[in-house]
Amino acid sequence: MGDVQLSANGKWVNYKLNYDYGADTLFVASIQGKKRIAFPKAERYSFSQDGKYFAVIESEGKLRLLDLDNKQERQYLDVVDYEFSPHDLVIITQSDNKQTLIVFDLDSGGETVFEDCSEFAIAKDGKIAMVAEQSIQYYQNGKVIKLPFTALSEKMLFKKLAWNAQANAICFLEPMVISQGMESNKIYHYSIDSQSTTVLNPTTVEVLQGQLIYGEGNTALRFSDDGSQVLFYYSEPKEKEVKQPYEVWDTDTVYEYGWNKLYGNPRVLNKLASWFTATNKVVLIGTNERPSAILTIDGNYAVCYDLKQYEPQYEQVAPADMYLKHIDTGEEKLLLPKQSTAPGMTGISPKGNYFYYYKDRNWWIYDSKKGVHHNVSGVLPIAVTDHQRYEAGPPYPYASPGWSSDEKYFIVYDAYDMWVITVDDYKARRVTRGKEQQVQFRLSEELYPLARKQFKDEYLVRLIDFSKGLLLYASTAGGESGYYKMNPDFSISKILFGNSGKSRLQKAAHTEDYIFVEETAVNPPRLMHFSGKRPTKTIFQSNPFAKAYKWGTAELIDYQNTDGVPLKGILYKPADYVKGKQYPMVVFIYEKQSTGFHNYIVPTEFDSVGFNAAHYFLDGYLVFFPDIVYTPGQAGLSALDCVVAAVDKVKSMGIVDDKRIGLIGHSFGGYESTFIITQTKLFTAAVSGAGVTNLISGYFSYSTPARRPDAWRYESQQHRFGFSPFDNWEAYSKNSPLPHATQCETPLLSWAGKKDTNVLWTQLAEFHMALRRLRKKNLFIVYENEGHAVKTPELQKDLSMRIKHWFDFYLKEKSVVID
Repeated sequence: MGDVQLSANGKWVNYKLNYDYGADTLFVASIQGKKRIAFPKAERYSFSQDGKYFAVIESEGKLRLLDLDNKQERQYLDVVDYEFSPHDLVIITQSDNKQTLIVFDLDSGGETVFEDCSEFAIAKDGKIAMVAEQSIQYYQNGKVIKLPFTALSEKMLFKKLAWNAQANAICFLEPMVISQGMESNKIYHYSIDSQSTTVLNPTTVEVLQGQLIYGEGNTALRFSDDGSQVLFYYSEPKEKEVKQPYEVWDTDTVYEYGWNKLYGNPRVLNKLASWFTATNKVVLIGTNERPSAILTIDGNYAVCYDLKQYEPQYEQVAPADMYLKHIDTGEEKLLLPKQSTAPGMTGISPKGNYFYYYKDRNWWIYDSKKGVHHNVSGVLPIAVTDHQRYEAGPPYPYASPGWSSDEKYFIVYDAYDMWVITVDDYKARRVTRGKEQQVQFRLSEELYPLARKQFKDEYLVRLIDFSKGLLLYASTAGGESGYYKMNPDFSISKILFGNSGKSRLQKAAHTEDYIFVEETAVNPPRLMHFSGKRPTKTIFQSNPFAKAYKWGTAELIDYQNTDGVPLKGILYKPADYVKGKQYPMVVFIYEKQSTGFHNYIVPTEFDSVGFNAAHYFLDGYLVFFPDIVYTPGQAGLSALDCVVAAVDKVKSMGIVDDKRIGLIGHSFGGYESTFIITQTKLFTAAVSGAGVTNLISGYFSYSTPARRPDAWRYESQQHRFGFSPFDNWEAYSKNSPLPHATQCETPLLSWAGKKDTNVLWTQLAEFHMALRRLRKKNLFIVYENEGHAVKTPELQKDLSMRIKHWFDFYLKEKSVVID
């Protein structure tokens, strides 16, 4: 089951079914179950803002608009775009390179047509601004108002229309050519109320001398929340690159060669600026000194920093000194020295009065009015640091979902529970009691909308209204899950909870109707509905025919590594399992996988990594997905320890033929698989996809499309060393498959894509050459135009077949072709 959506009035739902063979099909169904409509080959679709209409673009640009209450339908051809406003459907059609805008009034049924329309923008109150016939116009309530702007030519059309939040002003760009033929833009601001125009010409503004106003992308132009500022991007002209027959790589540059060409010169980076339209003042928010800027939600401040400040550095996301900048005055002061700039490590409160951040293993709050920092989690009897990440880099917290809408409460998590911190006295309240029952509680964040559309240079802020109560998602390591409600008085009440997987919770915008998807390893996904105290009911059951066929079973297996850490693994038993019989087993490894216990695995020949567990447990195999935990500096040895312990536990159950056990992994799991077979003879056959085999060369590898070396993956991320090879060469060698190739006795099928930028295909080529020199069995499949995973359907099928034949040959001794 693919995408699901609930209408705003809670009466309708849509869901998409994806098929290996035949057209994927979208369905729109009544919550009451009395009506269902099918749309084969649907490409884009949505409900109207009131939920009464449904629009869908099918293949070849045919748009169908359905009146769901009256069962009436309209159709439009050659549609390239559409959008619902509160009262209209706005449609763009294209024919003979000419675009036409059609406004269909959902209330009256009338149509208004605008020829030669290049773009449009919809205001919150439903006004529709557009560039049509080389002029700016807007439409509201059946009336068309033409504004006093006409483009000089079709090549210099106005663009990037944007409304303010108050729907009484618009801004847009007009392309212009400055010295030496370079393209820039003027910015226009037009007030609907006063019918006045203000223009920003970069050639006449002192701070923009020698700068270009950038005019591409979805965020090229927009208003601040209060409408007083127009935000835009600027930079110095970029020099035209002259192709040279050589490259100069210099260790003294800030970044490595490729990355330095893109980001080493701050003068040519696009940086954020603000235009105060009332005073015609321009403030450069991002500067050459600190090019990166993140706006507070009120638009009064920005957090500015320089990502290259601590280069060379080897974290995935660079730290930086963060400065708080007052946008009106341009005044800056140091907010945080050497702070992580990774997502979720800093944030802002809904009204912009507080800045929160994770540092020194605690959550802190900065009061922007008082200028005071508070450690708000240090006094709590809990750890807010996620110790289960098992990574060698900087510590990460259990991510905070944010604040209450009124800024009274800041929400933090520990391993199990949700806490709220009262900001006026910084006292904490534990809301849930998950630790005692080993139940983890988290806010169902998908229900709480963003304060507004988030742009790349703004903090994400959700509207979390405590006065209405909050919905929480609860789950256990044993597979139970469900939903609870935190009431306005902070008491907790259960809505539903049980031994199944639950996901994709949605609420109707205007009613108390909810939908979610429920599934288990043996029961296909079904779309569920609940509202108030009415019982939960099934709206749609996918794969209803599955109950007529034999299916495998799944159970969670408990085991420990040699350090005594309790772990779990998912064990699938064959569909025709007979107690007392021993079966061949395939072990798929990555990191922690037991959280997928209730995932229903649809059998398919088209898998991007060539392994579908259902193909195996429906064909007489046991399939095992064990969890792995890590000791920093020993990723390979940790994987070996956990996987051997996991397999030994299954062997002790007497259900596996210990001479017919296979091992498979992809990406980091591919690395783990390759390493493990150099350390043990436990496995009869193995498969490794897109994995590193030489940690030394991997550390120093450089991919042209990625433009940065992979050192950060080793020092602060998945490979979990925390140091460079020069600090401990032996540790890299000890956990690397290649130096131990002489010990490999397991036949290996390996595969890679030549376009892979995550792990270079040459990594597995190195191991292939080693095994070839040692006269050991390896079949290496290289896909010419594939990347880290295989995307081409025919090649997905090819890879799946090759892997299945490989295991069938070695684990079942079938006479199959394996080359």
